[in-house]
Amino acid sequence: MSWRCTFGLHQPYLTSVTRKGAGLRALCEGCATPLERSESGRWSPAAPLATR
Repeated sequence: MSWRCTFGLHQPYLTSVTRKGAGLRALCEGCATPLERSESGRWSPAAPLATR
């Protein structure tokens, strides 16, 4: 895990970027957390697909 991930500053792994509807999804380069790109252009952790 990167120190950036610890502070919530996730960076998308460029080869994992995919289009999902009108938005973009990717995995974090440092910790593999699923990310979504907001309308403002900032990457943030994605909501889980299912609850346990």
